[in-house]
Amino acid sequence: MLESAEDSRFSARRPVREGNRVEVLVDGEEALPAMSATIAGARSHVHIAGWHSSPEFRLTREPGAPTLRELLGETAERVPVRLLLWAGPPVPAFQHPADRSIGWHDMTMRVEGPIVADVAEHFRRCWTEVAEESLPEPKVQDPAGTSNVQFVRTVPEKTHAFAPRGEFTIVDTYLRALRSAKRLVYLENQFLWSPEVAEILIGKLKNPPADDFRVVLVLPRKPSNGADTTRGQLGRLLDADDDGRRLLATTLTSHDGDNETPVYVHAKLGIVDDEWMTVGSANLNEHSLFNDSEANLVTDDVELIRDTRLKLWAEHLQRSKSEVDGDPAKVVDELWRPIAEKDRPNRLTLLPSVSRRAAGYRARCADCSSTADQAGSPASRRCAERNRCW
Repeated sequence: MLESAEDSRFSARRPVREGNRVEVLVDGEEALPAMSATIAGARSHVHIAGWHSSPEFRLTREPGAPTLRELLGETAERVPVRLLLWAGPPVPAFQHPADRSIGWHDMTMRVEGPIVADVAEHFRRCWTEVAEESLPEPKVQDPAGTSNVQFVRTVPEKTHAFAPRGEFTIVDTYLRALRSAKRLVYLENQFLWSPEVAEILIGKLKNPPADDFRVVLVLPRKPSNGADTTRGQLGRLLDADDDGRRLLATTLTSHDGDNETPVYVHAKLGIVDDEWMTVGSANLNEHSLFNDSEANLVTDDVELIRDTRLKLWAEHLQRSKSEVDGDPAKVVDELWRPIAEKDRPNRLTLLPSVSRRAAGYRARCADCSSTADQAGSPASRRCAERNRCW
């Protein structure tokens, strides 16, 4: 185990585990078959924690592929299967209408090695409280690779007995990494509401640490909620950039002939200087960073991080890895921006309705709609009793 120094990009509040094998799986095409095979091959147990699951969903498109219900049912005949799902998800929230086609971009991190015990211990503690069933402490796996990995999480205050004051190590590592950025901040996320994150990026854009400093954002064209809040924060970032062309906000679109389909960016990825990377469940908003239960993994494996970035950039820019394998600032200026700004169909496009005028859209609490300067208002106080409202 490595100790995280106060000036490290890792959170100082969680252990960093050495000797892990890490694989980043991009989109369901890679992630879902891997999940299916792993569940089917389980030898001792299957533990799943998440926001929502669809029992009739098939993880692969192979003929005769089982539904999730069938897969878990068959597996449960051999080993214990436990599902820990959020109690109150509005089930239709991500079930898009049949007449509205939409693509989906997501990301998953697969790990083997000592870090798995930290993830398993988090599940064990949550399960014990919710299901009132005791589970044995997880065994620490032998080293399986060379990557340092840290498990970080958001545990809201007064939610779990094992962390009554909460734990906020996801926002801790994000802020540490962003403050340290010297050349590149690359973020893929569903939302960009967090004032903590925005303030650091604004400072970096106003006083760039280097001439080749760039911030590249990949966001959904129309997030499931809070579009004005994201636009407001992006407007502030553009204002801070002041036509310096260091900031680029983009979205993804798929094309089939003359048909254009938006790709919903559901990924939660952060990369800084090819030296820090996080993948997990946390959006860059106050709910994920302070109020909801979230889990991320963080690594400083520079080879893995760089390879992940190049893989994503090749996919988004529709170029080979070798074509995007250059100085990041040069690739952003000479490939990202020209491709995004072109009118002809591309997978990558500029995020629409974003301008410096949008800075007038002040960030609002998604629950009570109060802005930061209205903190302490009756609506904000009532909201703060349930959530972290400003």
